[in-house]
Amino acid sequence: MVLRPYLALTTLGRAVPAGLRAILSKDKSRPQTISVSDEIVIAAPPEAVYARISDVKNMGSVSPENTGATLRLGDDSPYVGMEFDGHNKRGRLTWTTRCKVISAEPGVGFAFKVRAIGPPGKPILRFPIATWAYRLAPTADGATLVTETWSIGPWPDAVIPALDRFAANGLNGREIQRRNLHITLQNLKRVLEADTVC
Repeated sequence: MVLRPYLALTTLGRAVPAGLRAILSKDKSRPQTISVSDEIVIAAPPEAVYARISDVKNMGSVSPENTGATLRLGDDSPYVGMEFDGHNKRGRLTWTTRCKVISAEPGVGFAFKVRAIGPPGKPILRFPIATWAYRLAPTADGATLVTETWSIGPWPDAVIPALDRFAANGLNGREIQRRNLHITLQNLKRVLEADTVC
């Protein structure tokens, strides 16, 4: 659950992250933000949906790339300021992100910022990478409209094109995230609605 183009940077050695820092510091153009969102209606109450999406240790069961998380202080209850390391995998690539919860409102929403990335267990490259947010809205029939949003930025203009040049399975960076959001929400719906029926 993170901006994947920079995974490659962490596997190439220390010189590339230094180069990225140079681009970020020298580019004085107007920063840009990119966001991708998707939504779905889940036949479960907002409180149940919140309990599932805020359980970062088990997000790997619904995400196509996240494989789970390790809480930094071992506290299972989500709260603003909670930090965790997200474990991720795409094909043969694996990486870890350092994340911080910025919103934790039961029945309303959950969000976190990805603040560092690196090889497994070592999120050493630190910069504002991405924000993941889930907003929950009750529907008239007792279901929940879930909106998931992935955002990066604000980043300098020189960095943004790298996202669209990065490709996997024929998709550019934004398309990868759009696909991942859709898969995650479909899996979340399947899991939560199965729990509601049982």
